[in-house]
Amino acid sequence: MSTEVWTDVLVSEVCWRLVAAQPVGRLGFVVDGAPHVYPVNHRVDGDSIVFRTAHRATIATLVDGSPVVFEADDADPNAETGWSVLAAGRLEAIEDAASIAALTALGVHAWSPGKDRWVRLRPIHVSGRAISRRCDDDGVPIPYAP
Repeated sequence: MSTEVWTDVLVSEVCWRLVAAQPVGRLGFVVDGAPHVYPVNHRVDGDSIVFRTAHRATIATLVDGSPVVFEADDADPNAETGWSVLAAGRLEAIEDAASIAALTALGVHAWSPGKDRWVRLRPIHVSGRAISRRCDDDGVPIPYAP
């Protein structure tokens, strides 16, 4: 029996659920014409992604409205399945005490020291895809359910 492969386009609700469940993603951006991709631990806060960075870090300079992308994914190499979500938008600094207190209550903390600047990505576009091999023992397709 051959296993068929499906590529699914993920709806927004599933994309947000997957990003929320994955503690680490990657932030991509261009500075001085050179592409950069940095790992960040994050949390989903409503329809945004929040994380912390250092005041002098390259990421901190991007709150000027520069376009960025955030990507989170997961894969099972043995099953040759996985998913990827991409969120494109702009960063903004979070500076008011009430917002910072609420984010602290969500458990947003930096994994490395010196990350004391709060940043929020407000995506203007979120998309996702999944690849799966979804058949039961009789060859009947099984719907994707991340």
